[in-house]
Amino acid sequence: MADEPGSSPEDDEYRIKRERAFHALVEAESSTIFDYGVSPQHEYYGDIEFERTLHRELSIRAGNFLIVGEGRRLALELRVIVVRCREHGCYLADVYRFPLREGERYLAMTNVRRGRSHAAFLNWAFSDEYRCMPGYLPSGCRHGTARLGTGWLFDCVGAHRRWKHGLETVEEFEWKLPPDIYNGRNSGVFHPPRSIWQPTPRTRPVR
Repeated sequence: MADEPGSSPEDDEYRIKRERAFHALVEAESSTIFDYGVSPQHEYYGDIEFERTLHRELSIRAGNFLIVGEGRRLALELRVIVVRCREHGCYLADVYRFPLREGERYLAMTNVRRGRSHAAFLNWAFSDEYRCMPGYLPSGCRHGTARLGTGWLFDCVGAHRRWKHGLETVEEFEWKLPPDIYNGRNSGVFHPPRSIWQPTPRTRPVR
């Protein structure tokens, strides 16, 4: 959260107070699995920059939990869907379900080449979801890349978990699904739509 040039003492005081609140929220210990998906209450609701940064850091913290220790043992149990590349089925992304004491959060973790990953909770208590939620998460393997929409990933979760309207039949719900989501609804294995998949240019071997 960068300083703004020409700010007043009141602005500086607000920024310092905001920074302290931010670090306190990010560094708070999570004692159980139920704590990682909590969207903490704070007085900066409506501060878009604060909300974006807090969401990013808490998503990273939850992602790190899944990589080491107890979280690594729970990851397979928490995983809901997986996204694989269109060419050879390489891993591109997983979405995990984090239970809350009331409700649930879904964390997407995408993979890019060289093992780097990106994480984002797909359902979060933002003041303005359109402005705060990242629109895409990068993913890729040696066969290609895809910018996976956070809305698309959440729709994949909904299709696999059959989040239909109460008055809909399963057949009516499935009939409305796009082909790329329909094909993975049962297995929970999805592939990026062709419209966003960018294959890696093939190079001829040097003779």
